[in-house]
Amino acid sequence: KKKKNLAQNLKSEDYEDDLKAPQQVSNFSLSERRIYNDPLEGSTLTYRDPSYSNDKIEVSVYPIPTSDIGNTEAILEEETEKLRDNLTDFATDLNLPPLHMTEDIVLSWNMMDKEFSGYYLDAKIEKDGLEPFYASYFFFVQEDKIVKFTTTFPSRFALDFVKQALPRMSG
Repeated sequence: KKKKNLAQNLKSEDYEDDLKAPQQVSNFSLSERRIYNDPLEGSTLTYRDPSYSNDKIEVSVYPIPTSDIGNTEAILEEETEKLRDNLTDFATDLNLPPLHMTEDIVLSWNMMDKEFSGYYLDAKIEKDGLEPFYASYFFFVQEDKIVKFTTTFPSRFALDFVKQALPRMSG
């Protein structure tokens, strides 16, 4: 019942109009912007590095799926938990080699007179004879939205992008 009301109150156009995002961050350029019809799904921006065609970073911005928006830690833990379940199911469904995930790592940055706190984790599949799979996931809460960064490479290469892009994203 609550979800339906929330969806009615949010209009997908709001994301179109309100989402401010940089065209360029570091070596990455904004290559795609998707606004979902279901406002609960928010929008996704895709950034690509022209030098590395397989590297991409997706930034998803969507409403916090709970009415208790005051408890940032619980919100972020729920998001990483959902992600872990989805990744595990995905790997199992496709009979992939074992998927390794790090613990949630807490991030806290003070930039542009604002405090940015979030969690991130890395996932990887490495097996002899197979192309390795790497991904990293960053979650932040900004006002009533979650900002999630998904990369196709380990977090140590993504931290700079996230740090530069996050303060410039406003939904």
